Amino acid sequence: MALKYTEEKLDSLDKETLIQLFLSQQERLENIDRTLQLVLEQMADLKRHRFGRSSERHEPDEQISFMEVDGKIVFFNESEAVAAEESGEDTEPVPRRKPKKKHGKREDDLEGLPVVVIEHSLTQDELTALFGEEGFKQRKRQIFLRIF
Repeated sequence: MALKYTEEKLDSLDKETLIQLFLSQQERLENIDRTLQLVLEQMADLKRHRFGRSSERHEPDEQISFMEVDGKIVFFNESEAVAAEESGEDTEPVPRRKPKKKHGKREDDLEGLPVVVIEHSLTQDELTALFGEEGFKQRKRQIFLRIF
């Protein structure tokens, strides 16, 4: 850590010492500035790496790629290019629809399996003892257990 100078200390120093002190401070400031620029560049590179494009993909929409083979120009996608030129109309791809799910498939799959019904119920006195007089409602509910 550098020394902290007060105004009285600076007044008592001679001119040569002040010049040396100023030059050293100027050099330290340049070093700090270089370090700050390096850190900012590293942060920008990290942001670009993290949030930038993962790859440089280019999809040619209506562009035909050419290649020269044995002195002849050949299309990369020749059949598509020729078909597009002959038809003369823009063909848009038809979006495929997802087929609807069939309802009741689970019941159909489990239809032939045996079913064991186990009823669990409490008597009126047990329910009153647990929850009080108005603390419960009796509902019909059946749970089926399938044994495989």
